Amino acid sequence: MNMNYYEQLEIPRTSTAEAISNAFRRLAIKYHPEKNPSNVAANAAKFRTICEAYEILSDPEKKAVYDLHGEYGLKNGIVNSQGDAIGGYMFMGNGYETFDKFFGAIDPLATDFEIDGSDIYGSLLGDAHGAKNKLRPPAPSDVQLEAKCSLYELYNGSMKTLKYTRDKTHWNNRTIEKVEESIKIEIKPGYAIGEVLTYAHKGNEQYTYPRSALKVKLVENNSVKTNFVRRGNNLIYTHSLSLQAALSQHPIQLMTLDER
Repeated sequence: MNMNYYEQLEIPRTSTAEAISNAFRRLAIKYHPEKNPSNVAANAAKFRTICEAYEILSDPEKKAVYDLHGEYGLKNGIVNSQGDAIGGYMFMGNGYETFDKFFGAIDPLATDFEIDGSDIYGSLLGDAHGAKNKLRPPAPSDVQLEAKCSLYELYNGSMKTLKYTRDKTHWNNRTIEKVEESIKIEIKPGYAIGEVLTYAHKGNEQYTYPRSALKVKLVENNSVKTNFVRRGNNLIYTHSLSLQAALSQHPIQLMTLDER
């Protein structure tokens, strides 16, 4: 059965772009699973269809194909004058992404609107009926960790496993929970104390934003004692000996950091 996207948005086929946007604005609020959680499964399905309808009818090219060839032609492609099938549209099913892209920095679910979303348009422009908008939350902060490293590890290299806690969004992309994660990091020979290793997309989550980074700062592990000290890219070795041994040029033995 052919999907009638105009009926899904409750508008006639002659509707303008503004009317299409207004219809989506109202219905997306009304059927958003968070706004009306009494029947999440049914509302989620309706919300998805509304977002699909808006994605098609708000795009002039997709709308033109749909108006001429219907849902089948839109999704399966059309035959051009040479007899070749071209095009083909598929809704990826992420209604929340369509919703967030439409409303931008405003979180309409945090306002005082009626369940049918009837006051959303006015409040987005200002202060309809006293409703107050909640602005988009700030971007997620990076997760900051420290990794203790001895001079032996910085000279020879090593592998470390670190545990940390980060923010994770639920299925609705809005509810946040704390989760524990672990990561294996490589300390390559030559790394220095104070160096920061950055791991993209391993940090906190926040809806409408990409996941933040995990940043690991290398700090000195003072529990491992050695006679070596690093100065830039040089190693300074300190050896204690008696005056007699020094005057007699007595040979000394030392163990290098790679145990030679």
